[in-house]
Amino acid sequence: AGFVCVCKKNFVTLQRITISIITSIIKYSILFSPAEHVILAHLCAHRGELVLRADLSALLSGGSNSVDVYIHHLRRKLERPLARRLIESIRGQGYRLL
Repeated sequence: AGFVCVCKKNFVTLQRITISIITSIIKYSILFSPAEHVILAHLCAHRGELVLRADLSALLSGGSNSVDVYIHHLRRKLERPLARRLIESIRGQGYRLL
């Protein structure tokens, strides 16, 4: 099983591809706030890499706590439908999109 993350304007298309006897594709379309989109687009661009919390904070006009709030919102929107962790927290450093 794999996941494909495609970021376009205010929409991110997440495709879950399961290969078994029959290949099935399930698509989720989720609307994101502008700040959520900025963070998610940056995480998508650096998928699998550590993205520093300070770098995400610099992309937003709010303080560093706003990053935590938006990551929480993204997790709720992305991870609940899939029942799978997609955004990993690296304590004291930042986040990684799996």
